[in-house]
Amino acid sequence: MTSYAEVVLAPAITDILHPAFSNLFVRTEIIHAQQAILCTRRPRSPDEPTPWMFHLMAVHGADIGEISFETDRLKFIGRGNTTADPSAMHDSAALSNSEGSVLDPIVAIRYCITLAPEETATINIVSGVAENRDDALVLTEKYQDRVWRTGCLIWPGPTAMCCCVNSMPLRAMPNSMGVWPVRFFSPMLAAGRHGCAY
Repeated sequence: MTSYAEVVLAPAITDILHPAFSNLFVRTEIIHAQQAILCTRRPRSPDEPTPWMFHLMAVHGADIGEISFETDRLKFIGRGNTTADPSAMHDSAALSNSEGSVLDPIVAIRYCITLAPEETATINIVSGVAENRDDALVLTEKYQDRVWRTGCLIWPGPTAMCCCVNSMPLRAMPNSMGVWPVRFFSPMLAAGRHGCAY
């Protein structure tokens, strides 16, 4: 099982106008103990906020083998490939575990899991934003638990709320850094009868 998301820790207009420049300020950090990746954007001025993104995968009810991570888009997708057919998905080899300042940041986590016939597992993939590193770490710990997941709804836009059973609502970050629809969770982005929406 492999997750993938592209990192944008800036107002939408900034990313649209200058995506390559905006990406230069992003640093990534792998937190192996919590099977998570943290990302932050170095501030360009002392008064600029520095939000922290977290991305984690938690597997419950399956035998877990190797866990690996990727934060470099080029290593995941490969030269000449696209997100529709990334080179990382051509085999089940471990991801590179790259972290730090990368040219084009992503977050990807790969679990090798084993299921017996008729066996099921629960896999939670969670991404979110916190105001600082400590808060991001608290949230990665919180969302390792399998209880919170029931009934989670994600609303797009800058007033996003995640309303989950057994958890407090999460406030979206200001400056238009809301939660955007996740592929296949939003009917607008779901695959049609003839394949992927993208």
